[in-house]
Amino acid sequence: MVFPGQLLSGGDYSEGYYSYSGVCATEVEYCQLALGRVYDLSQIIPDFTLQILNVFSRTIASKQHWEECLMLPDAKLRLAAFLTMWWQTCSTLPAGNDYVRLPLSKKELAALLGMSLSTLNRAFQLLSDEQQIDLHKKYIRILPGVH
Repeated sequence: MVFPGQLLSGGDYSEGYYSYSGVCATEVEYCQLALGRVYDLSQIIPDFTLQILNVFSRTIASKQHWEECLMLPDAKLRLAAFLTMWWQTCSTLPAGNDYVRLPLSKKELAALLGMSLSTLNRAFQLLSDEQQIDLHKKYIRILPGVH
């Protein structure tokens, strides 16, 4: 799972090229940059190298969080961890917009999180019953004090 502002992967760049493919669950914008151009851009754009390092750092940290999320044995905790990551990714929303749209259908989300659709629905219900989330169709809000 790659969130906005992250690299598709931090793979091996030693060959001078990097090829990767992915499937998008939502509409995306992307920037393809030839590896040889990184140095050129660093010479003409102030703080470019620092910006690239920040992207790498955020991507690595997010992947670590994602792996930790997937390793959680409890479905409710796994869903809560995913929703918290998604909520934080969408934290740049304008003030007053409390709800964010889930990036996937429930069926896709269940498959992504390694659980059945019925288990996912039970986990959503538990989180709702515990007043950790407010779910309206494809829109969710993490309730205050949870994240």
